[in-house]
Amino acid sequence: MTDRFSSWRRWTDRKDLPRLDLPGVYVLAHRHTDTGFAVILTTWVVYIGETCARSLGKRLDEFARSARTGRRGHSGGRAYHERFGAPQPELHVKVLAVTIADPVLRSVWIRYRERQLIWEHFLECKEFPVCNLK
Repeated sequence: MTDRFSSWRRWTDRKDLPRLDLPGVYVLAHRHTDTGFAVILTTWVVYIGETCARSLGKRLDEFARSARTGRRGHSGGRAYHERFGAPQPELHVKVLAVTIADPVLRSVWIRYRERQLIWEHFLECKEFPVCNLK
């Protein structure tokens, strides 16, 4: 198991991210450029999420559908839709695919890592990512 996030990708290029067939953690942020954007814990971050039972690709698709339509399926996507409308051109994503074989250990680690990132974001930015409502 590694704790390495992918590089940032534009939302429109998310299908090019590596290992979207695995569960894991993902971070969404608004940024107008792909360069100079290495850190995770900035005010640009709009959502930090996880998926334990489904693949990252499936969960990002659910976010996309809810963000585009405002329909149920992804609470972060619905929050995004309410705040920004459909996914904005500056939306970027990075993923952390998790390869732990044991499903219980994998699920516990993924949930821990997501909450840890939200906590660290709060400490750094003095607020939660705007689309993290819980």
